[in-house]
Amino acid sequence: MRICTVRVSRKNELLAQVNSITIEIPGEPTPKGRPRFNRVTGSVYTPKKTESAEKFASLCARQVMKKSSRGVISGPCMLQLWVFCRVPKSWPKKKREIALKNEIRPATKTGDLDNFIKLVSDAFNGIVYDDDSQIVTLSAAKFYAEEPAIIAEITPLKSTFAEQRVAA
Repeated sequence: MRICTVRVSRKNELLAQVNSITIEIPGEPTPKGRPRFNRVTGSVYTPKKTESAEKFASLCARQVMKKSSRGVISGPCMLQLWVFCRVPKSWPKKKREIALKNEIRPATKTGDLDNFIKLVSDAFNGIVYDDDSQIVTLSAAKFYAEEPAIIAEITPLKSTFAEQRVAA
């Protein structure tokens, strides 16, 4: 059974000062799959793999939000996403070491970065923030790692100068 955790590090201590939320989704990262069409019934459905990955990401978010005793973010926010993919077992030891030093990055066969973003941002709707349309700043990267996971950091942002001007 996979367990959701909050990574504790000096970085997280510093980020806590700016009120950010860090959520780790352990296990092999799953990109969001395209909706499928059933020709017989004419209905559209989400692939099971995507559905279960999204439910697990939501569960991790719920656990972290409950632990932190925080409410849902209602204003603009920033999402930073780090996707850590498992190094292929078929790779020779030398190539594995190079990958773990980030000299080789996962470019193929691991899924498109935007699909990982979609899965996480949709899974966090109503749990971390009201709606993923509140994400106004986004940063994402893929790396190889011994332990696969997705780490998401959500930071509430103060209203911008333009928003303050409109409100006035």
